[in-house]
Amino acid sequence: IRYKIDNSEQVIKQIQTEKIAQTKINLANFLNAHPLASTAKGGVELLYSVSFDKQNQLTSVMSDYISKALPYMILNPVQDGQDVMEYMDSLDIPLLWNSRGETYEKWKYSELYQLKNEIMAYVVPIVEHQRKLEKQIMDCTTQEELKLIDISFTEELIK
Repeated sequence: IRYKIDNSEQVIKQIQTEKIAQTKINLANFLNAHPLASTAKGGVELLYSVSFDKQNQLTSVMSDYISKALPYMILNPVQDGQDVMEYMDSLDIPLLWNSRGETYEKWKYSELYQLKNEIMAYVVPIVEHQRKLEKQIMDCTTQEELKLIDISFTEELIK
């Protein structure tokens, strides 16, 4: 990011835009470099990518499963006292996902649901850090203030 002596509104807005764009790049890079360790699949701890692409794919896979399950659920509704996750797991609908660096394998719905929730709990505070940085950047009115904002993402975010 290039800083100039000019503190005009136009220059400040340009620097803010560039700095915010860099926070988004830093966020994406951080997520790509820091997979989630989870035991959701069969109780075995494996690493799972939490990149935005993988989060979107996971959402699509789960949505596809639900859309395929819906006709079964209408014809054979969950009975009183029946566990919904056990019901979803019992449906004969393929559900495939993979750990980091591995090929796809069959999953139970309850396992993938658990992984999705773990990913959300892991990612939300990291994304919130980027949002806070963005707000701090937008609150700046001088280049000096902008220079002082550290836009790095560190291991401390996931502890």
